[in-house]
Amino acid sequence: YETARAEVIGRGDAKFFQTLRANWKYHDDRAKTDMFISCWQMQDHDMMSMWERYCRPGGVGVAIQTTYTKLDEAMPVSFANDRHVMLGMVTYGDYDAGEFRSDPSNKYSTFVLKKIGYSDEREVRLVVDMFQGDPLKGVNIPVNMIGLVERAVVSPYANPGLAAGLEKF
Repeated sequence: YETARAEVIGRGDAKFFQTLRANWKYHDDRAKTDMFISCWQMQDHDMMSMWERYCRPGGVGVAIQTTYTKLDEAMPVSFANDRHVMLGMVTYGDYDAGEFRSDPSNKYSTFVLKKIGYSDEREVRLVVDMFQGDPLKGVNIPVNMIGLVERAVVSPYANPGLAAGLEKF
């Protein structure tokens, strides 16, 4: 980066990198409102830290247990007017390190990066572009639920009636 920066400045175009960074930031911020993300974890067992982090004590929560392969097979690659679904494992790193960056040529790469402090989650994300829709309405993706769900796990903080209600479903 520094070598390229020095070369551009040496040619008299000192504002180039400032403009480039502003452009990347604009597109990165825009993408954050135009993408739908569904987060999953790859663990062999239930983790209390996940319930505590994302379903505060007293909260109601249900997790779907499946495998990466089943999740991949249940999701379409594209749907409805050529919207794309990307499945990928999250990469964890130090946001302040120069080498930990998203790939500007891949609009999805920003959405599979996370701070190193969350690496215990071993997260997998489904990312769907919403560039042609209304992000406030969400998105309906045709999913093969029968092939996806191995079991539903109710939050340890949930009311016991929630588990009974799920059994009826």
